[in-house]
Amino acid sequence: MLEIRLLGPVEAWAGGDCVPLAPLERDLVAILALSCGTVLSTDRIIDGLWGGRPPVGPRSRVQGLVSTVRRKLGGALVTRHPGYLLDLPREASDLGMCEEYARRARRAENGADSARWLRQALDLWRGAPLDGVWAPGTAADRVRLSELRIGLLEQYFEAELGLGRHAEVVGDLAAAVSADPLRERLVIQFMTALYRCNRQADAIRAYQVVRERLADELGADPCLELRELHMRILRGERGERGQLGQLGQLGERDERDAWNERTERGHSEERAEQSPITPSDAELLAAFLPRPRASENLAISEHPATAELPAKPETLRTPEPIQEHHPAQMPASAGHFFGREADLATLTAALPGPDDEPQILVVSGAGGLGKTALVVRWAHSVARRFPDGQIFIRLGGASQSRGQGADSTEIPSAGSVLGTILLALGVGADRLPVSAEERAATYRTLAHGKRILIVADDVQTVGQLLPLVPPTPGSLLVATSRTRLTSLAIQHAVRTLTVEPLAPAAAAELMRAIVGADRLSGEGAEEVVRLCGGWPLAIRIAGATLASRSRQSLVSFADELAEGVDVLSVADDARTVRAALAEAHAGLDPAAMRLFGQLGLLPGASACLQLAAAVAGVSAVRARQLLDQLISANLVVETGSDRYWFHDMVLRYARQCGATLPDREVVQGRIVRWYLQAYEACANLTAPERDWPASNGPDDWLPFRGDDPSGFLRAEAPSLPAVARWVVDTGDGESAWRLAAAAHASDPAVPAQVCAVGLEAAVSLGDPRVLGEAHAQLGTALLADPLQWAQADIHLTRATELLAADSGGLACTAAFGLGTLRARQSRLREAGAALERALRTLSSGREPLAYAIVLLGYADVLVRSGAEERGRERFAQALILCEVALGGGFDQGRVLLDRPFNDGLLAAELSRALESLRPAVPDRVLAGTLIRLGLRLRLWAAELVEVDRVEADRNAETLRLDSRI
Repeated sequence: MLEIRLLGPVEAWAGGDCVPLAPLERDLVAILALSCGTVLSTDRIIDGLWGGRPPVGPRSRVQGLVSTVRRKLGGALVTRHPGYLLDLPREASDLGMCEEYARRARRAENGADSARWLRQALDLWRGAPLDGVWAPGTAADRVRLSELRIGLLEQYFEAELGLGRHAEVVGDLAAAVSADPLRERLVIQFMTALYRCNRQADAIRAYQVVRERLADELGADPCLELRELHMRILRGERGERGQLGQLGQLGERDERDAWNERTERGHSEERAEQSPITPSDAELLAAFLPRPRASENLAISEHPATAELPAKPETLRTPEPIQEHHPAQMPASAGHFFGREADLATLTAALPGPDDEPQILVVSGAGGLGKTALVVRWAHSVARRFPDGQIFIRLGGASQSRGQGADSTEIPSAGSVLGTILLALGVGADRLPVSAEERAATYRTLAHGKRILIVADDVQTVGQLLPLVPPTPGSLLVATSRTRLTSLAIQHAVRTLTVEPLAPAAAAELMRAIVGADRLSGEGAEEVVRLCGGWPLAIRIAGATLASRSRQSLVSFADELAEGVDVLSVADDARTVRAALAEAHAGLDPAAMRLFGQLGLLPGASACLQLAAAVAGVSAVRARQLLDQLISANLVVETGSDRYWFHDMVLRYARQCGATLPDREVVQGRIVRWYLQAYEACANLTAPERDWPASNGPDDWLPFRGDDPSGFLRAEAPSLPAVARWVVDTGDGESAWRLAAAAHASDPAVPAQVCAVGLEAAVSLGDPRVLGEAHAQLGTALLADPLQWAQADIHLTRATELLAADSGGLACTAAFGLGTLRARQSRLREAGAALERALRTLSSGREPLAYAIVLLGYADVLVRSGAEERGRERFAQALILCEVALGGGFDQGRVLLDRPFNDGLLAAELSRALESLRPAVPDRVLAGTLIRLGLRLRLWAAELVEVDRVEADRNAETLRLDSRI
């Protein structure tokens, strides 16, 4: 049977023999074995083997490697689209068995079984994981596996200590601490084991070593749990066995009996009972603990914890009273601070008065937006208002995880946080209350009547903040968080500031301050700033990178940012925008997490509530609940009633999440169907004469109510070109044409890009009538730009040819648009022919208003061609039709017959007439389209009627054709 070993030197064993592997073959086996049972695409294997520097012909190289490895390993290496699979059971890999033993340990019913399974898992390790493998794609796995081993060690030691086997594991603990001296959890376990073995001096010395090392290498203090354990050892306290951070019993005896026994026998008898140190223990302990100097020996020997214990604990010296402290703990302000003047003013305005109730300021925003920098800058500016102290405390794992040996998933408990604050307020470490409740009471006592500013950075949960709320007015608690902490307002007065990305000018100023004005000049400078999305973290990382590359062109750097601005980092600082967003994303419920990825598949950056519900396949009420979570996590912005929007940087991450969804094709199908049904529902209101498919989705997925879709059309207009392009790019030409046709029918003023997509889809369908309608739509859209009139002429001419036998709105619009364009170009004969064609597509009885509009244009062409009498007749006929269509609502008296083509008054009257409900909807919509075309080309460009200023302003207001036209 084939066996793959990853927990040490990477090896493959078959039939009891080690299979010889070349270095590149070993890399391939490791990459496949790390994803055992999962198909890896060829592209992913190439990236894993060579990273960003693949050889020439990488696919051929992979195929050759696979063939060679398959000959050595047999049929376990399977080819399966789109790549390859190592098909092995879990027990064929030492990593798989290690993970299985770890699972059994977690499910064990007692500590002995848990320790046994953990020991078996640890016995599988033969050295550093993935030893002998250098593929770039395994770097993250190497770190993950190393962390797995340390975690197993910690769990194993905790289980053994819980069973009272401290003497058995003290040597292994010394070795583990020597290998990872800054792993504070291991140090806690090591000190606990030493103290249980009556080796108090060694435990204290272990604490001194880790404290000095943390200070020298990281400039940090030991964590609160480690400091508390140190103080308990100094006081000679005992706790319950098996609790990490407590000291436990001596062997199997009762704690009080052991205390009394030791006191009666004296110190010499205690030494006789101490657990012996084996040579291996002594050697390992010596490797971790440096030889103490004489002064250190004296200090330790005189310490209460290492001298003879008092007869009773009550005889310990009473601590001195707490001295008043005025901490000033705010970190230094961030350099190059720009664009936050309004936010600083908002924070200052939110300062409570002397008699106001205690309140909390919550500064929230997505990761990397500079919340901490903003609050620290502001806190320095108002420090004088809080003379009793300014305290800064980090409550999240994100910032702490930058140090070595920190656990990025560990969130400080309320008791730990309160302990840190009490230390800042002058409470000695030996006087810290043990329980969180006692610490909270002590904090309220010390803060009562004081003016203290507390900045709680990177708050994870509301529960972390509640014990920190000042008890009386005068003090202030300011919290920064990646979530909005909404439930905090249930119990306290809360003022919230949401931090947004920097404005473009401020972003450019920040980048310029980092790299220098000369470096940020020339081609590509604006693109570099734009790609950072206003994200201060991205700007600072990009600026630092650009400043270090003095020869790289801005265009080249912009190309690099376009590929991965969210993962860009610099040496000695692993922070990235994607990592910050990923942490917020990981805190979501599974359903909200899934919705975030589904919204990332949308072609645009915004969505309405109903689209989100359709994408997720849930009701609108449920979708709103999920969106509330995304808003609270600052991953989505609510821009209006039931409208939501992604920042550019968040959208990039959402699309990455969407690309990993296993059912993304199903979600994309939902998106296409929703847009089709929404726009076809609109078109059914504006062009009911056409046979539009009926909607078959739930009623609460429809994005508008009643018969007025104008709000929906306005909101979706910016995204419509991208949506249309996205649909046609999926290869679904029929759906792309249906969307373009319905969008044009809903609003004939759609952008030309949408009509161009419709034409592209129509060409793929090969239907002449559909192709003619697509040419008509694009031609009329291009009339809005005089620079595109030549192209408009081509499309409208083609449309009239393909729709020659058709009668309908698009056939009329194409002919009328072509006629008005050619009239504008003084091609009057061709213009007259096109307008006559437009008249033939209409019926004066069915569409009297639209017929009258075309007739007015035709009358103008006749007059300009010299047939003035016929032109006046057509003009009078058009006025009569308007009167008939509007039932007397058309004011002929305002239109002077001796100046029949006055575009100001006539167009104003026609525009006003469209507000009448008497004409049928199709007639009104078509008439509005024709009026828009006529005004666009200034069909009625005769001399203006002399009117006073008030009348001119009224006409200008009337000429504004809103969404009803």
